Amino acid sequence: RLEFLEPELDSRFSNGVYFPSEGQIDGRGLLHALEKTFAEDGRVSRHENHVERLEPGVVRTSSGQVACDWVIDCRGLAAKLDWTGLRGVRGEILRVFAPEVLLNRPVRLMHPRYPLYIAPRPNHRFVIGATCLEDEVEKPVTIRSMLELLTSAFSIHPGFAEGWIEESVTGHRPALPDNLPCVRYRKGLVRINGLYRHGFLLAPSLAEGVAKIMDGESPDGAF
Repeated sequence: RLEFLEPELDSRFSNGVYFPSEGQIDGRGLLHALEKTFAEDGRVSRHENHVERLEPGVVRTSSGQVACDWVIDCRGLAAKLDWTGLRGVRGEILRVFAPEVLLNRPVRLMHPRYPLYIAPRPNHRFVIGATCLEDEVEKPVTIRSMLELLTSAFSIHPGFAEGWIEESVTGHRPALPDNLPCVRYRKGLVRINGLYRHGFLLAPSLAEGVAKIMDGESPDGAF
């Protein structure tokens, strides 16, 4: 029942749909954790290197050439020349601090025009998103998106009215025509793209398939 799962929403909504196994992840937190794990394991990370060309077992960058057993291409939109039909779908999110709001899990508002979600973070911070716009223009969050996201958040919990926006973020999700991920591979080179809106959540399953490829096994599913 809603009063037990999210008591602060009980007075505003009579019912909801509960998905106990729905996943969420803090993308930024994951990247920091992965970088720390790589460093502790003796791995080398190289940032801000423009990739000029990928070949089986070879990565050519603006700062030189790196040889390896396998190249795994996860460049997203930067790999556009290698993927017919790859496009960027613009998304916008707000990061807010709302000390009067307490949510225990991600909450979604089913809206006829855009699917809003509110994902809680520690210390009364929340990620509010996400718009889905078919354009590749690099620009800040639009006024319309800002109004829609904040109005919807307020409709879920009035405590958001007393919070404040700490950050607004825009980006482009790499998507293929069917909005499904795709993996292409040959010996020494694996290309992964088109993860669209659910990249982090789909990553573990894709990683298992790629590991099978590198071990010489036949992967399952969309591979």
